Amino acid sequence: MALVVALLVLMVLSLLATVLISSVQLERKVSSQGQRAMTALNCAEAGIGEAISRLRNGDAPDDGNPRRVTQIFLTVPGGVPVTGTDTTALNTSQPAGQWLSYSTGAKGPDVLTIEYKTDPARTVIYRFDNTRNPAIQTVSGRPIFRITSVGHRGRASATIITEVTSRPMIGDARAATLGWQEIKYSEDCYVCGFNHRADTPTGTAAAHGRNGAPWACNENPGLDHWEVGYRDLPGGLSGGKIDGKSSSQQSGDPPVLERQASGMYAGPWELLDMDAGAFYSWLGNPRPSAPGSLHGITHLDNDGVRQNRSGTFSIPGGDGAGMIYVDGDLRIDGDLTFRGVIYVEGQLRIDAHLWVLGTVVAGRKLEINSKDVGSAVLYSSDAIEENLSKYGNEYTTLSWREIN
Repeated sequence: MALVVALLVLMVLSLLATVLISSVQLERKVSSQGQRAMTALNCAEAGIGEAISRLRNGDAPDDGNPRRVTQIFLTVPGGVPVTGTDTTALNTSQPAGQWLSYSTGAKGPDVLTIEYKTDPARTVIYRFDNTRNPAIQTVSGRPIFRITSVGHRGRASATIITEVTSRPMIGDARAATLGWQEIKYSEDCYVCGFNHRADTPTGTAAAHGRNGAPWACNENPGLDHWEVGYRDLPGGLSGGKIDGKSSSQQSGDPPVLERQASGMYAGPWELLDMDAGAFYSWLGNPRPSAPGSLHGITHLDNDGVRQNRSGTFSIPGGDGAGMIYVDGDLRIDGDLTFRGVIYVEGQLRIDAHLWVLGTVVAGRKLEINSKDVGSAVLYSSDAIEENLSKYGNEYTTLSWREIN
């Protein structure tokens, strides 16, 4: 009987030991799987970080094409796969040899992707404007980007889908054009203070002004082509005289305001609803001459002394967006298309075709000498806010979803 009892006890102890070992192994597997899943999630979050960085730097195009997609591959420069016409392919900006696995080196569903938030047919971009109800709609505000990042660790994977938009910079524009000492418009110059959409096509109003015809700035009011019907401003504002030739056209609410006692900014920071310190910190270091690209925040100053209007600068023309700030006089000698704010402390003279969607400010005289080639300055609160926000390098998260 003692032997039987001993064998039973030994059997029970063996069974308990087996159960205990199995439990430890199971817990180890669960812990290891959980650790891999957490690492995969961390990788996915890092992918979101790179995507937002590429948006800030302008590497991911924001060209208003609803079908535009940017894909970031885990590969070296020159090794990205060939993609379609609506897709921009980039190599990862991670340091060589230290790549986190939040994308793939070949095309597939796990590639780090940036795209616009659109309707199902991908014909209209959704925008965010917290002054409207609902804030997410298709008429006004900054475009919304959807980022998809898939992190991997062994067999574990985690997907993050987030929607972001540039942080708003509210522009306090006071007119489509503001020249405090004097404004002069030449023939075929169209200035409109009615508020326009941010996606107003380049060249709108340059030939037709505001006559309701195709390519006029009020082409189809029923479809908001291209005036939105709120936050309207004067076409021109000056403390002195506004002189427009017979074939020029000024529109707005009212069309012009001249010989005003007040209305000029104490400084450009007032236009951006900032204090002076925050503005100059945001503006960055000055340049002695115009850069090759006018996309971004362009700060021209010859001596670093703020608002002394001592510099004289020229821009040969081109295409740009964001803000041009000049502490001095500026002359534009070639055709220029710009979306955002041009702010000149001194005199601004344009001797070519000019098309601006936003606002133009000169602390002294503003002179547009487009002659018979046609120019247009169209006020757009959305174009100001969208382009300053885009190049101000700040993004805010609207939604965040994790899928394991």
